[in-house]
Formats: sequence, C-alpha cells, structure tokens
Amino acid sequence: MSNFADKHIKILESYEAFDILKQFVDYMIEEHDENQNMKSWKY
Repeated sequence: MSNFADKHIKILESYEAFDILKQFVDYMIEEHDENQNMKSWKY
C-alpha cells in the first residue's frame, strides 16, 4: 500500500513542477510580447 502512495506522491510532485514550469513559460512569453510591442509595432 505504501508503494501505491509513493507512486501517487511522485506523480503529484511532477504535476506540480510541470504547473510551475508552465506558469513560468507563460510569464516569459507575456514579458517577451510586451517588450516586442515596445520596440516596434510590426509584430
């Protein structure tokens, strides 16, 4: 039973890490887009 729990804890931790990574990527894309808009309006 503990092995079952360990597997699920690992899965949850990896999902949490993925979620943090996704938020970071979304933030970086937004920052980049804002910077592009300031430099030129062609994009």
